[in-house]
Amino acid sequence: MYSYLFIGLWMFTACSTHPINPLEYSKSKMTFGAGGGFSGAEHGFVLLDNGRMYALKRMGEEYTYLGRIDLNKSKQVFQNYEVFNFGDIELNDPGNMYKYIEYASGGAVHKITWGNNPVDEKLNIVHAVLMQHMKSLIEE
Repeated sequence: MYSYLFIGLWMFTACSTHPINPLEYSKSKMTFGAGGGFSGAEHGFVLLDNGRMYALKRMGEEYTYLGRIDLNKSKQVFQNYEVFNFGDIELNDPGNMYKYIEYASGGAVHKITWGNNPVDEKLNIVHAVLMQHMKSLIEE
């Protein structure tokens, strides 16, 4: 009897997912969000390459797990970053209201910040897709 209980508990703990700290995640991740305006508040989120998404709080020092998007959608976002050569864009022009996308992988970090000035429309599209993925998790 006890052996079945032990095996059941072992299976439960072995198959459960362990929490991931997105702030210490060493694989590819994309942090994105928007901020500025009168209050200067920033709303940030992080998407890991495994599809897990988190909301960032307290200037990125804390996080809340939102859920997991489809792995194919996550892969597409990361591929878009590469295909559109966002890593080659050097842009830090926040203005009063701004958006940002930050890509981190293997210790390297690249951040693009833009405001009201015209930018490559692909930046706005990828940012909008990321925000839509986040909203779909919140609305579930």
